[in-house]
Amino acid sequence: MSRENKLYIRKSDTGTTYNSLDDFGFAASEIPWPEEEFKDVAVRDWPGEDGEDAYIPPKLMIKPYDLTVKFVYKGARGSAYADYVRFRNFLSGRDGAGATLRIYDARTGIGRRNVYCKSIPTPDFKRDNLNDYASMEVKFRVTDPSADVTLPTKE
Repeated sequence: MSRENKLYIRKSDTGTTYNSLDDFGFAASEIPWPEEEFKDVAVRDWPGEDGEDAYIPPKLMIKPYDLTVKFVYKGARGSAYADYVRFRNFLSGRDGAGATLRIYDARTGIGRRNVYCKSIPTPDFKRDNLNDYASMEVKFRVTDPSADVTLPTKE
């Protein structure tokens, strides 16, 4: 598969960049980046006056947001659950390397730091005579929405 189907991930304090497909077997099939919203500005609403008295800062600050990524898996028969556990442990910090992530979507060129995995469901597992299949939607929390990062991609 092309690099567009990979979510590149780095633990913030290490130099190794992993990708969801080559290192864990999960292709990122959909990464719908959400609409960025700005934090509310300070306002006063005076009774008896039209409009409101607002303090509008020189730049508006972006709210943190959740990013839901749909992952799909195809692997050898009997491999799906073990690969899922390895991926889950990596994303959640249960691998001992921390839970703070940097992510990079090569399809759009968007990368963020200070990201953590908010929820990771047990995948919907399927199997045929040759392969295991799985799909799941992982929810990430982006706490630093204005930082653009790039990660080296192994190709």
